[in-house]
Amino acid sequence: MRLPVYREDKIVQALYEKEDVIWLPPERPWPKEFLAEKALLEGLDSRVLAPLRYEEHLVGFLALGEKRSGEPYNSEDFAFLSAAANQSSLSVENVRLFTNLQKTLEQTMEMKNLMDDIFSSMSSGVITTDISKKITLFNRAAEEIAGVSINLAVGKSLPDIMGFLGPRFNVLTESTLKQNQQVLREELTPNLPGRGAMHLQVSCSPLRDAHSDTKGTTIVIDDLTEQYELEAEQKRIRQTFGRVVAPRVRDRLLEDPSNLTLAGESEEISVLFADLHHFTSFSEQVPPEALFEVLNSYLTVAAQAILDEEGTLDKFMGDAAMAFWNAPDNQPNHTLRAVRAALKMNQALADHRALLDEHFQLYFSIGISRGVAMVGNVGTSELFNYTVIGSVVNLAQRLESVAEPNHILLSGPAYEEVAPYVEVKERPGLKLKGHEHLVTAYELMGLVEFSAE
Repeated sequence: MRLPVYREDKIVQALYEKEDVIWLPPERPWPKEFLAEKALLEGLDSRVLAPLRYEEHLVGFLALGEKRSGEPYNSEDFAFLSAAANQSSLSVENVRLFTNLQKTLEQTMEMKNLMDDIFSSMSSGVITTDISKKITLFNRAAEEIAGVSINLAVGKSLPDIMGFLGPRFNVLTESTLKQNQQVLREELTPNLPGRGAMHLQVSCSPLRDAHSDTKGTTIVIDDLTEQYELEAEQKRIRQTFGRVVAPRVRDRLLEDPSNLTLAGESEEISVLFADLHHFTSFSEQVPPEALFEVLNSYLTVAAQAILDEEGTLDKFMGDAAMAFWNAPDNQPNHTLRAVRAALKMNQALADHRALLDEHFQLYFSIGISRGVAMVGNVGTSELFNYTVIGSVVNLAQRLESVAEPNHILLSGPAYEEVAPYVEVKERPGLKLKGHEHLVTAYELMGLVEFSAE
């Protein structure tokens, strides 16, 4: 009988404790240790129990009933049973070892199949070699990167299969094998015929046995070519798109495609209009080439002042620029930002004029208003502009139209918002186009010393 080997079992416990054959004659009372197993032994018709031992370990036992002759067992029978048990124990142990070996083999094969599945499904190329650089493992991703089939790669020399990665790859694997050095995330950029430039990230680690001796290398290769191309394309789009719309609007549109719909929202904003004074008459006296150069230089300075205060540069209209604040992102101090942008613009333009010929010295007039407007994309589904629409926009433009060169006019609501931070001169009784009543505006003279962010 093969044992489940539970020490708690009374039969097993007795066989552990007694090395000789155990005889349970029918005419004698059952020993106490066997009373719990009496029904089992009687069911098996077992009267003699011979332990099977291998290297002093109990591996099973022989259970026999009464002799067919009816005669009792004698010492010669027990000696024979002991000898037979000794021979049988070796067979039982061999069966046990074979069963365990078969189970271990099945588990090993199952683990190997699992590891093969894992390696096959990995997006990273995985290659292992022995100490002589002969490839022992080559997964599917490595096959795609190298353009070599698994069957062709396994068993071949690593330099023969992966030589296209260049001398730097050979240095990495060589140092891993000879110096036991781990190399992490080394970038290689081979250029392959028919495939072009590739961007690969390579990591190499020593492949060690149970005694920590290096037996080969493990190489992991990540193909970042598509990612690099995508990043380059995104950079190109951002650079191109950033030349068409304000950077803040560009980022908002690219982060969430739903923002590309034709829709508008009501927001309180601050609007700035800046226009070059007497530019029309100036343009009639300057050659077109010089005119474009001068105009762009002035608009560049103006735009930079707006962007420095995180304004949304809406558009250029000939010699004029329009910007607004508090959209697409909330800016609690948006009117103060518009005021600072206007002052920075005038100061920067003063420095700019000092570098130009006296015939090219121009001045902006600026209007700033605050109020509610519709903010969103205006146009068609194919071509649109992120802009603001409302009377507050018109008011900023009207204030700019009556402002004198190098002057900044604020609307009443705009001044009320920034009054603690600015010095102004009241300009009452202004007649603005489109307004029935006279309008009071405030000429911005500068910021007070304690102006806050």
